[in-house]
Amino acid sequence: MNLNEFTVDGKIYGLPRAGYVEGVFYNKKMFEDAGVQVPKTWLLSSRRSRSWMS
Repeated sequence: MNLNEFTVDGKIYGLPRAGYVEGVFYNKKMFEDAGVQVPKTWLLSSRRSRSWMS
């Protein structure tokens, strides 16, 4: 873990409360048009999108 953004003159003055959070946007209509159920989890999204791209 890199604490550089919480460090001044070699001393740590804070700690992160959480890690990075990244959102994922997807087009529900693309799934529906491909005849694929809209996924409810990241793993399902990854598997389903690969199924019609190959």
